[in-house]
Amino acid sequence: MTEDKVYESIQKVQGDKKECLPLPSLIAAFKEDNPDTRAEAVEILIRIGKPAVALLISTLSNEVTDSRKYAARALGGIADARALHPLIDTLKDNEPAARKEAADALGKMGNAAAVKSLISTLEDTDALVRDKAAGALDRIGWEPANNSELSLYAAAKQKWNILPFIGPDAVEPLIRALKDRKQSVRDGAVAALGKMGNPAAVKPIIDALKEKYPIDQEKVFDTLSRIASPRTAGTFIDELNYDDYEIRHKAAEVLDNIGWEPANNREAALYYFAREDWEALCALGKDALEPLIAALKDKTPAIRRNAVETLGKIGDSQAMAPLIDVLNDEDASVRNEAVTALGGIVNPDTVKYLLAALRDSRYDKEKVIDALGEKGDSAAVEHLTYALQDTTWEGRIYREAAARALGKIGDVRAVEPLIAAVNSKFYEVRIEATEALGKIGDSRAEIPLINALKDENENLREAAVAAFCKISKPGAAESLIMALTDKDCFVRQGAANVLGQIGWQPSGKGALAVYLTAKQDWVELQAAGEHAVKPLVAVLEDENPEIRRSAVYTLGKIGSPEAVEPLIAALKNQQLHDPYMNILIEALGEIGDARALEHLTYFLNNFLEEVAKTALEKIRGSVSYKDPGFFCTKCFQRAKKNRIKYSVYENNVFSHRSITYYSCKNCHSNSYLLKKIEKIVILLDRNSEEAYLQEGDVLAVNWLKRKEALDFDEIRIENAGDSEVEELVKRLSSDPDDKRRDRYLSIPVYLSPGVTLSPGTRDLLGNHFKIESP
Repeated sequence: MTEDKVYESIQKVQGDKKECLPLPSLIAAFKEDNPDTRAEAVEILIRIGKPAVALLISTLSNEVTDSRKYAARALGGIADARALHPLIDTLKDNEPAARKEAADALGKMGNAAAVKSLISTLEDTDALVRDKAAGALDRIGWEPANNSELSLYAAAKQKWNILPFIGPDAVEPLIRALKDRKQSVRDGAVAALGKMGNPAAVKPIIDALKEKYPIDQEKVFDTLSRIASPRTAGTFIDELNYDDYEIRHKAAEVLDNIGWEPANNREAALYYFAREDWEALCALGKDALEPLIAALKDKTPAIRRNAVETLGKIGDSQAMAPLIDVLNDEDASVRNEAVTALGGIVNPDTVKYLLAALRDSRYDKEKVIDALGEKGDSAAVEHLTYALQDTTWEGRIYREAAARALGKIGDVRAVEPLIAAVNSKFYEVRIEATEALGKIGDSRAEIPLINALKDENENLREAAVAAFCKISKPGAAESLIMALTDKDCFVRQGAANVLGQIGWQPSGKGALAVYLTAKQDWVELQAAGEHAVKPLVAVLEDENPEIRRSAVYTLGKIGSPEAVEPLIAALKNQQLHDPYMNILIEALGEIGDARALEHLTYFLNNFLEEVAKTALEKIRGSVSYKDPGFFCTKCFQRAKKNRIKYSVYENNVFSHRSITYYSCKNCHSNSYLLKKIEKIVILLDRNSEEAYLQEGDVLAVNWLKRKEALDFDEIRIENAGDSEVEELVKRLSSDPDDKRRDRYLSIPVYLSPGVTLSPGTRDLLGNHFKIESP
């Protein structure tokens, strides 16, 4: 029936035309797609009134839902008593739409005979039907006879604020409402039950979470937290093992809120599982197996994976069969975790499954190899050594894992393949192979480990030292001594530790200082004194800042002037804001050598001023500027007077200051100066063993011990021959100091009575110096 025909029929009903539209055609309009057409057909039928009632009643049993729905609506509009019982019967229709129209129609009819059926409809599964039934009862003028009817009515009208005040009779309608298809109804029922605080609602509310219609979980568990009590804890404990992780987690939260404590390990295991506290489950051991094994079938891959991992850590053989089943899990990460877990199961039968997995492309080969290593079963050695032979780029990861696993197994059959792997072009493989050889501890590994100490990769060198610690053979000492000066501090320290373990003893004080530096024994190095300076200077450029700082501090405590130049060089190479600068400046102050003065004045007037001032004061206290009789026993030169000028910014004004001091004119140090030397004598005496000898204000320098040009005032020949005197004259005649050479003819030479020189030698001596009588 078209829309035009409907309007045409309207006109007929209104009397514009004599012929009437056939009733079957109007009923047929209920099936039209256009809602306006269906609505107009209903209005026409209502205007037709009683003549249409019989046909409409028969339509209530039509197989088309819309036909039944609109027939009920039309009957409600006509309100003929004949339709009462057919409409009551329609309250049980399969379709909510038809039941809703029937309830509304009965309300319009206002017949009290429908009350009982409408009260029953207040329990309908559809919220709109219940609402229409309640509205119909209102129209009829019905009043609830008891709290039970009042509860049904209030729930149907969704008056959630009223229901908590009705009491226990309201619980059942609210529980039914938890299963309603309408979200607002379910949420309202939850809120009302929460306000009522009735423990009987706990289980139904939890069950509602499992229904197919969604429910606000936050609101549900907020309600449960308010009405739960220790008496209802059992209900929540049951839910700790439910297959929905969110429900499990929320149930655990409720138990927390009511102060529940597990009564036994089983309850504890369920609780920790709900909380996903895998570490706590691992600590429970066998008591955690039940929920963990059940979790292997959880719908969430992450839960299955964590359960597998925890079972592997527990390592109980009861988990072996379930874990073998998990090897076929649909999720790759779960399958691979099962491989790892089987490695931790205490059962030798797991090896055959792992070896099978090693040949199966569905599994991560590295994880399988690691698991075989954890098993420690020598049955895997042949397969793992085969994996070491893969030389491809992709296979390097498997070679690393194979070397690592062979080290854990510890079978000597793996030694030769591992020695070959130490020469791999991939340093990661070399490191793992080196560590594995150390774990196996076979003496055949000594030579490869010695060669590994020379590797360019510092991690490999460190691994080689660690391996030596485990092999600990005295024959390796020579290579380990070489490692004491390695550029990597960890390698040096490791070599020192190994040498200590194998009972090696340094051959002298210098070797001891090198050993102590490598060992980082800074206290003993201070006691080593001058012998420690060279090895300490060698680590001033170490990559480890703590090594540098400790070396500088120790040099400052030793106080040797031999450290001054290296410390100054280090000072020049650092950034101004490097924290290393402070300790360098302090060390130079501790040594007190004048060579540092000009470098330290550079740090005045900046943030290092205070530490620089302190260092300058220490040096000034150790240099003299009053007594000019200084002579340098290092260079055998007289000292000269110096002055350092510098500016100081104080009170917003720059002022000029200076430091006057004496230092060697050659090395510029004051550390080797002797005081109050009035005369310097060159002595030729075969019987003297000393390099120089001081008697009062006279310093005698033994030329035969130190054949270099120097400042001197006279020459004494006590016991020497022609060749020694000729060498003296030859060397002094080539003295680069012109002023000294100009004085030679006035410098006296004294010959002891027992000295016999050839005429030629005496002439040579006399041509350059003034020979005096004894």
